[in-house]
Amino acid sequence: MIFLLDRLRLETLTFPPDLPNACARAFEEELQRPWSRIWCIEEEGTLVAFLSVWFVADEVHVIDVATAVSHRRRGLARALLFVMFDETKKQHSRLAVLEVRRSNVSAIALYRAFGFYAAHLRPAYYADGEDGVEMHCVFDVGSGAVVVRGDEV
Repeated sequence: MIFLLDRLRLETLTFPPDLPNACARAFEEELQRPWSRIWCIEEEGTLVAFLSVWFVADEVHVIDVATAVSHRRRGLARALLFVMFDETKKQHSRLAVLEVRRSNVSAIALYRAFGFYAAHLRPAYYADGEDGVEMHCVFDVGSGAVVVRGDEV
């Protein structure tokens, strides 16, 4: 079940230890920002995947996408991205932006399947020195359709 997280629902969730950045305090802080949205998937009261985004002006910034290790390769991140794309249409967004580790080939492939392209390389972007790839997805504001573009880097 996918749901938009709110403070009441936050209190009922259990967070598995292998889900990065998934602590109640961090979610509580995000929920206080009016531009923030967090969609979650739970299984038997335990959070198994989430997608956190910011809607700022006519852009959507993907803050975090995470799936518990025990639940990967089941299409959960894909399902959450479909929900986010539906919301981008409602918000009349023109651009989605995210950063991903250069080595995260499976995530990059997933984002490409949704129309994201590599816009910039961010050398040593992550604390461990790994490069980040900034990816963009452009939308036609009128229809919400993805405007296909090739990599810029």
